[in-house]
Amino acid sequence: MASPPNVTIKNSTNPRALVFSWQEIPCGERRGVIQSYNYTLRNNSSVVEQDVVNTMSVTITHLIPCTSYTFTVSGRGSGRQGPNSENITVITAAEVPERVANIGVNETNLVWDAPSPLTCEMLRYHIHLNLIKIDQCQPSDRNHSFTVKEPNLELLRLESYSTYHVTISAESAAGIGPQTTVDIITPPKGNLPFQTI
Repeated sequence: MASPPNVTIKNSTNPRALVFSWQEIPCGERRGVIQSYNYTLRNNSSVVEQDVVNTMSVTITHLIPCTSYTFTVSGRGSGRQGPNSENITVITAAEVPERVANIGVNETNLVWDAPSPLTCEMLRYHIHLNLIKIDQCQPSDRNHSFTVKEPNLELLRLESYSTYHVTISAESAAGIGPQTTVDIITPPKGNLPFQTI
């Protein structure tokens, strides 16, 4: 086999799957009958999937979003393996993030864990705060919204020793994920130099 297949990516919009196809090796460059195609998909130097097929396309699933993969394929004739195609490198699409987790108060910050998939960049976090009780005795119904890039919000922007109904969602390039909602109580005024939002 003197000529490698010419590979194209048919679909790269699914964050957990890639579809590769290749053209038949031209008749005059085959040097025999093509019986099968050997393909390899790698992530860095690790082999993710390697197989032999009789078709000129393959769908590879169970991949990781926002991750770079390299694909090669070669034709095989009777007893001879042809040269590999050029490396085709593609990054899987972004995926809508899952829920944020472990929302809590850490010293001077409202904090939470970044959601999966951790391979995708979180563009921002959307935070909605509903102040429902001031000083743990006075009912309230004030709403505040924030957008931040890191998984934390300074508590200096909140009322001290008060109960907030907190809703947080993460946003990636694929969209905004589901909301996580908890109630938190901010520390007493003497513990932190608060200012009111």
